[in-house]
Amino acid sequence: MPKLRLEEYEMPSAGFGGGKNPLPPLHTLDPNVGGPKVAESISNQKSKYFSYGMINNCLPYRLQNDYDRSRKIKSFKVAVLENDILKATFLLEFGGRLWSLLYKPSNKQLLYKNPVFQPANFAIRNAWFSGGIEWNMWIPGHSPFTCSAPFFASLDNNGTTVLRMYEWERIRNAPYQVDFFLRDNSPLLFVRVKLINPNDFEIPAYWWSNIAIPEREGVRVLTPADYGYCSNLDPDNACVERMSVPKYKGKDITYPVNNVSAHDYFFHIPDGQRPWEAALDHNGQGLVHMSTSLLKGRKLFVWGMSSGGRRWVDFLSEPGNPYIEIQGGICRTQLECMPMAPGSELAWLEAYGLMEADPGVVHGDDWGMACHLVETKLEGMASEAFLEEELKRTEDMSNTSPSEIIQKGSGWGELEIKRRTKIAGEPLVNSALCFDDSLGPDQQPWLDLLMEGYLSEPSPEKDPDGYMTQTEWLQLLEDSIRKEKGNHWFSQLHLGVMYVAQKDLEKAKNAWLESVNKTENCWAYRNLALLYKDEGNFIKAEEMFKSAWELNRTLPELALEYGTLLLVSNKYDKLEKLLQSLDEFILKVPRIRLLKAHLCLENGNLSEVEEIIYNTELVDIREGEEILTDLWFDLKEKLSAKEEKGLLKVKPNEKLRKNHVPPESIDFRMQYNEI
Repeated sequence: MPKLRLEEYEMPSAGFGGGKNPLPPLHTLDPNVGGPKVAESISNQKSKYFSYGMINNCLPYRLQNDYDRSRKIKSFKVAVLENDILKATFLLEFGGRLWSLLYKPSNKQLLYKNPVFQPANFAIRNAWFSGGIEWNMWIPGHSPFTCSAPFFASLDNNGTTVLRMYEWERIRNAPYQVDFFLRDNSPLLFVRVKLINPNDFEIPAYWWSNIAIPEREGVRVLTPADYGYCSNLDPDNACVERMSVPKYKGKDITYPVNNVSAHDYFFHIPDGQRPWEAALDHNGQGLVHMSTSLLKGRKLFVWGMSSGGRRWVDFLSEPGNPYIEIQGGICRTQLECMPMAPGSELAWLEAYGLMEADPGVVHGDDWGMACHLVETKLEGMASEAFLEEELKRTEDMSNTSPSEIIQKGSGWGELEIKRRTKIAGEPLVNSALCFDDSLGPDQQPWLDLLMEGYLSEPSPEKDPDGYMTQTEWLQLLEDSIRKEKGNHWFSQLHLGVMYVAQKDLEKAKNAWLESVNKTENCWAYRNLALLYKDEGNFIKAEEMFKSAWELNRTLPELALEYGTLLLVSNKYDKLEKLLQSLDEFILKVPRIRLLKAHLCLENGNLSEVEEIIYNTELVDIREGEEILTDLWFDLKEKLSAKEEKGLLKVKPNEKLRKNHVPPESIDFRMQYNEI
């Protein structure tokens, strides 16, 4: 019989406090989110929902940037679900990541199990880590719970032990539920997913299961598609274009090691065709991922064999542990979401297990025959009809309340249930999801607003509590501010953040001006600085940053934003004074060191620039960010100018950039325009 138990799992781990940046993320990603340019090879029907549901920041969530690269042995809480054939291990505190899936008869690990825990700046909230299977729900940009603890519960359903994960997602204002279970003597791990729209309006739905697989010579990714889509980021013609499968631009891209640069390949599985994807090694063995029909999207992600791709896989783990990802989603690509009707649910079943197929056929020249062989094997493991029937058979199970709560998540679900109960008279949330007794400090101000009619007023020296962007709470807050007791700096601060989420920047500015008028606080000054900066009013932005900094000189994030403004507005003298005033712990922050490097570059102190470049590990460098190599090339150009013309400024030397190779340690360039 399958069993579920809780254990501790140890591995080398970078420091991660789990703390949340108190500065609201008004600009975390590209502020100009829009639909991608689509090549003529993709029909309007196929790209109909491209850009639908995309977002440009993670409000109301806060950023998670409290991590380093100093690794020590750490104990992680895990849940182990096991039968005689499979052993599945889940990281409870980190998004429920399926960290390991062991095929016990041969002791074969079916996933890429990262030997270390190392956060990096990849997710919409910053912190993310590689390895295992990541569950991404509701919004693009990796789950907001990737590095957070969701709810976990257990239940026994007619002899089937179920591990349930769920949470309330605050951007869509909707919950999700994932039930993990094994059958007796089954070689498959089953994952039943349900997205719930409890609202009386349509919302965008999104889901991708991201499955990390070891990157090895001879591994081939198979899926029943003969074409798909990929991004061509050529600077002269950036677009999403149609691609052929398995060969694209003369190379068989289904072998990950054939790819020079990083790429996302989205495979178009025909309607009516059973959706699946497998990554099989030279022996024809490896993981297969199958699902019911709703999960129709399949993808291959490769880091590529360029120096930048190799640097990234080492940066996210230890040298010698490269990986790829095969993925499954409810849309064809990750450039789109699915419209979800009011009061509706989406549910599907996924299954994971070991695939073994004739390597001669798997790696043969006939792509169709290779895929047909795997599909034939699938029918013997779990037929398409069986999965669809299993989805129906487990519907009652998915609506059954858990018998035990293993781990409590955030209090936002309980808060929303209280709001709905008070305002509408009923919670309108699936009874299988228990959010009871999870309220915490972040929810307390909003509970006060709901029950007392106004936000309590804390000291402006205290970090603000959890932000809120939901329209219904905005209405409650606007009503409360009409009362004298509810109109104070804190309520106006939150009001401004809500208006930003509504894209009403003028109202946001007025709210924050009112906030500092009532009580000076660094939080509203900082937010105003960003608004003025976006307007191009660098004088007012500098004034606001200066006021914020004078009130709070302890936040590295604030120092970085202030210093960056001074740098881009060419206020080098003021930047130097700011850097000289910083405490030692802030000066050690990598991005603050890079600010100093840019200042030294301007002042001609080139030896110090070089020292900073080679001795600064940019902990939070982001995918696609080339700040280190750009600075290195700028240094080379300055050195070249010094030799030829003194310290005169010169235009970027394109020939120099082509003829010089940056050190591998700083080269994170993705080079997407190459296959």
